[in-house]
Amino acid sequence: MSFVWGEDNVNFLRARYAALQQSSLFRGMRYSEDHAQIKEWAPLVMEGRDPQQKVAATRTEIGTDVNYGEITRQLIASLQKKSNFSLQLSSEVRALKRNDDNTWTVTVADLKNGTAQNIRAKFVFIGAGGAALKLLQESGIPEAKDYAGFPVGGQFLVSENPEVVNHHLAKVYGKASVGAPPMSVPHIDTRVLDGKRVVLFGPFATFSTKFLKNGSLWDLMSSTTPLT
Repeated sequence: MSFVWGEDNVNFLRARYAALQQSSLFRGMRYSEDHAQIKEWAPLVMEGRDPQQKVAATRTEIGTDVNYGEITRQLIASLQKKSNFSLQLSSEVRALKRNDDNTWTVTVADLKNGTAQNIRAKFVFIGAGGAALKLLQESGIPEAKDYAGFPVGGQFLVSENPEVVNHHLAKVYGKASVGAPPMSVPHIDTRVLDGKRVVLFGPFATFSTKFLKNGSLWDLMSSTTPLT
């Protein structure tokens, strides 16, 4: 669901709904400005709201909840059946060097016993994540100079209270303010975490100079290059 309030936002959502109806992907989506109807869709969102306030919502019953942790476990389980696959956990890439023949030497440290090994590879893929920027810089490729990192995050409130959980069965997204980043859109979601139904609300902005949850407070500063 999308939910907005205020005349300008209601006009925006009404126009957005009309535009989306031109695509078969959004057939079946419903639109309403009626308080009673929206309350039926999302009771918690309408609870205690001024009945004179202009509101609007779009709703589609087609949707799914994705457990990316479970997807990752299944992908790894499939890859582990291959003889040329090796998964190294509790490890950290300490060095990344391009060789004269355009292959790469990757130095990987075992964080449990402190040992390190060099791995030679034709190709190295750096997945998007907290350590990506420093690895790109370590690689020495010119494209790395075009990237920077600013570690912001978001936290959510989680309710397991049955009185709350049983009154909400939807993913309801608001509308970000002008100039705000898209990930700042407030939403209240029904989620199933490890088989248990809960309600999440957020995000609330967070900031740290760490690139990783267990990283160093100096991560941000160490990724910068002084102007010359």
